[in-house]
Amino acid sequence: MRVPTINDVAKLAGVSKRTVSRVINDQGAIKVETRNRVLQAVKALDYTPNVLARRLAQGRTEILGVFAYETAFPTEREDFFYPFLEGIETEAQRQQYDLLLLTHTAELQVAGNARSIYPDSRGRLQLADGLILLGSNTNRDDLVKLSQENVLFVTIGRRAAGNLQTSWVSAAYTPIYYDVTSRLIGLGHRRIGMVVSDPTFEADMDKLAGYRRALIDAGIRPDSNWVVRCSDAKSIADKFLQQSEPVTAILHSTNTTCVPLYQELKSRNIAVPEDMSLVSFDQSSSQVDGMQLAYIQMPKQEMGRRAVSLLVSQLKQVQQPQVEHILLPCEFVLGQSIGLTPNS
Repeated sequence: MRVPTINDVAKLAGVSKRTVSRVINDQGAIKVETRNRVLQAVKALDYTPNVLARRLAQGRTEILGVFAYETAFPTEREDFFYPFLEGIETEAQRQQYDLLLLTHTAELQVAGNARSIYPDSRGRLQLADGLILLGSNTNRDDLVKLSQENVLFVTIGRRAAGNLQTSWVSAAYTPIYYDVTSRLIGLGHRRIGMVVSDPTFEADMDKLAGYRRALIDAGIRPDSNWVVRCSDAKSIADKFLQQSEPVTAILHSTNTTCVPLYQELKSRNIAVPEDMSLVSFDQSSSQVDGMQLAYIQMPKQEMGRRAVSLLVSQLKQVQQPQVEHILLPCEFVLGQSIGLTPNS
């Protein structure tokens, strides 16, 4: 069965296609009799307007694109990034925007192991009024190209690309890592280690800034040996424990290292928290061997909501939107994996 078109409505109502469009979009003064004929024809034909065509004609689609710089789009609830999507969807619905999940890349564009939104998604970008970008492996070249093409976007997480300033929503890592490090110092720890993913990554830089500032403010000189990049749990344990004065507490900047390190320490008869205190980061599984881990919790859903809110507010601005930054506080969840320093 053929789908009725606007031409069919115009013919049945005995009016022009332009008149049908004006009635459907409630534009301009139309005689009541004419309006009723058009509406009756719409009902008789069960005509559904082309929503996308209408939006494009108005210079907008009311669609927000979402692109994740991950090897697979985070569609599983257990995925680290899934709560961000929940927040994005909630706020997009509230703002009456649809979402376009940009999941197709015929081939990954390698640039520092970063997936790229170009070239395969480029044409589809025109379907979206603006973009939400998330994922730790952000392709910085993408940010430059999007900016050059005047595509409005907001990143979840602080991101920079050379001198380019971008709008972003991020967790406030520096103050929470300052507070947690200070808490450990208050428990008597003077040698505190930290496991990071990449010290040149913005999130790790912010976390390290809080950690180091807390040490300095307490009169403790930070030791470069106390900061270890992610690898396997055995290597992390070796680097911390084989020092002349091993650390007594370890902070984590990622959610993947704390539990394996706990198991490695256990295999070496090092008890948590009696011999070593551990603080995890955004630990989805917060228990190990019946122990509640202490961890730092990100406001993921709120970050997703605020990213959409920021993008929509920029889309509604008549003039060129200003770069905006939003920092949201993290929460420290006190668990059983931290305690007084050994021999205190």
